Amino acid sequence: MRRSLLLVVAVGLVACGSDKLNPAFAGLWNGAATLTMGTFSSTDDNVQVTIILPSESTLTIAPVCPENTGSITASGNGDSASWAGTVACQPVAIASCAAVTVTLTSGTGTLSSDGKTLTAKASGTAAGCSQSQPFAWQFVGTK
Repeated sequence: MRRSLLLVVAVGLVACGSDKLNPAFAGLWNGAATLTMGTFSSTDDNVQVTIILPSESTLTIAPVCPENTGSITASGNGDSASWAGTVACQPVAIASCAAVTVTLTSGTGTLSSDGKTLTAKASGTAAGCSQSQPFAWQFVGTK
């Protein structure tokens, strides 16, 4: 009976630990990011993002806006986190448009099973010069 109780307690403690984000999320990640907007697609191979873990179930990722500004705080457990809300970035000049405002509305972050590769995705809209388009952004990086 005592062994059974110890096993139940041990399993319960392991299950409690699954509510925590993997600490491997934290750090400086380097990799490639691809931006897709309509038929336009652009990849930058030299992107850096920093993730900190302000609590056991939240992570903050930065930068998330053009011009290397802004951050979002996502919640999750284990090897994944997600975020939904609104982050409006400062307007930036893009091509012939002097002021494009990027607004993020959702995002996810996932670690590979070995904790060595981060995949982050975000979506939202970019608006300026009398146009508005949805966009998708994906980052894949390592420490």
